[in-house]
Amino acid sequence: MGLLKKIKGEFIDIIEWLDPTNDTIVHRFERHQNEIKMGAKLTVRESQVGVFINEGQIADVFEPGMHSLTTENMPILSTLKGWKYGFNSPFKAEVYFVNTKKFTDNKWGTPNPIMLRDPEFGPIRIRAFGNYEFRVKDATTFIKDIVGTDGSFTKDEVTDQLRNIILTRFTDAIGEAKKVVLEAGLNKRFDEEELNDIATKVGIAAIKFADLSNQRMSNYIFDLERFTKFEGKTGPYQMYAAVRIKSMLRKAKEQGLKEGSFILTADAERNLMLALAALPEAVLGAAAKNAPHILCEHVYSLTQEFNAFYHDCHVLGEENEAVRSSRLKLCALTLKQIETVLNILGIDVPERM
Repeated sequence: MGLLKKIKGEFIDIIEWLDPTNDTIVHRFERHQNEIKMGAKLTVRESQVGVFINEGQIADVFEPGMHSLTTENMPILSTLKGWKYGFNSPFKAEVYFVNTKKFTDNKWGTPNPIMLRDPEFGPIRIRAFGNYEFRVKDATTFIKDIVGTDGSFTKDEVTDQLRNIILTRFTDAIGEAKKVVLEAGLNKRFDEEELNDIATKVGIAAIKFADLSNQRMSNYIFDLERFTKFEGKTGPYQMYAAVRIKSMLRKAKEQGLKEGSFILTADAERNLMLALAALPEAVLGAAAKNAPHILCEHVYSLTQEFNAFYHDCHVLGEENEAVRSSRLKLCALTLKQIETVLNILGIDVPERM
C-alpha cells in the first residue's frame, strides 16, 4: 500500500508509448491520477501522433519527435488552463497516442448472400468480399468522431464498422441503380428479370468505377447519386457508351452492312484511333504502378473520343460504302476495347439498356 501511494504521488517526467499488440490504433497514457511535470519529455515515435486533452477538450497535437513540455509548445492547453508565460507547476491532462501506420490485409465480405434475379439462371445469391487497408489521417477528428473516451481502441473495432459500411454501400448502389433505370423509362422496354439484371450491373459498375478511378492514397466523397448517373466519369456512363455501340452494330447486321478496311476521312476518326492506340501504355502503367485509375482514365478518354466521332461522322447513314465499312470496323474495335478494359476493372456490360 505504501508503494502504491508513493507511485501515485510522483510527478510524471517521461511520456511515451510502445505498442506490444501491433493492432492498437489509439492508446491513452496511464498516469494514475499523477500530475505531469512541466518540462517532462514527450516521445512521439514515427507513425504516431500525441494528442493532449484537457477536461474533454482537444488541446495540443504533437508530431513525431522528442518534445520538452513547456507553455511555449502547448499554447492551446496553456490557454484552456489560463497559464501565464513561464508557468512551471505540474499539471493534469489526458495524453492519447494515435497510431498512424497502415493497417493492412483487413478482410471484408457480405455476412449473408444478397438475393438477385438473373435473366438466364433465375433467382441467385451473390456475395462480395475482398481486402482493404486503412490508416488514420487526422488524429483529432478520429478521436472526436470514433474513439471518444475509449482508452484502448483497437483495429477490430474499426474493421467491424467498415465491413458494415461496405455492405451498406453495395446494397444501396443496386437500389439506387434500379431507381435510375426506372427513371430512364427502361421498365417500359424490358421485363422485370432483364431490368433487375441491368440494375445490378449498373450498381456494381457505379461502385467499382468510382473507387478504382481515384488514386489509391487519395480520399474522395462517396456520392452514390453522382456515381450512378449516365453521364460524366462514371461506371454507368462507360457502360452506356458500349451498349450504344452494340445497338448500332446490331442494326448494321440487320441491314446487311459489313466492316471493311480503314479509310480515314475526318479528324474525329484519327483522334479515336489514337485513343485506341494508347491502351498498351495504359495497361503497362497500371500494372507497374498498381494504379487501376490509369485504366479508368483511358476508358473515359476513349468514350469521350467516340462520342466526338459519333457526333461528327455518319456511320449507318454514310453513303460512301468504303467509308461506312471503315467506320463500322472502327466502332467494333472501340466496343471491344471498352469491354476489355471494363472487364479488367470487374465491370460487366449488358447487351441492351
